[in-house]
Amino acid sequence: MPSRNSVNRPKDNLNRIRKAQSLAKKRVRRGTTPRSTERTTVVLPSTSIALYTGDASDSSIGITSKSISKKTAKKIERNRKYAILRNGGKNAKKLLIDIQAKKESSMDIDGEASNASSNANTKRSKSDLVREALWSVIEDVATNNYNVDVTGEGTTLGGPFF
Repeated sequence: MPSRNSVNRPKDNLNRIRKAQSLAKKRVRRGTTPRSTERTTVVLPSTSIALYTGDASDSSIGITSKSISKKTAKKIERNRKYAILRNGGKNAKKLLIDIQAKKESSMDIDGEASNASSNANTKRSKSDLVREALWSVIEDVATNNYNVDVTGEGTTLGGPFF
């Protein structure tokens, strides 16, 4: 018979095995893909969407109120727009035009200038930018516009400076 504090007690072994099995089940469940609405045959209707669209009937199970919050209504509207854009529906072009109109209606002149300069910078490669920076340093040194401190005081080259 094992001692009272022994690791090999039968109860501890059984508990350890049971815990390992439950963790393995959780791991397997996490690894499988969740049920999606495309593959399922039974889809539970959303009560908030039913209230939003006005399709909520009195016989609907689970509906306790006849209204939804403003936050939920905004969320449903936003998700509907995204779904239309994602599925390429007939209103997808209209939504894209609305988004572009909002961008154009803003009167930010600075924003347009920064967008133009950012587009120009993105077209040039990184090597071109580095090359231009190096040539500008070389030109500055050649025209004596770039002052180089050769004494090195106050830097690690010249030692400590107090």
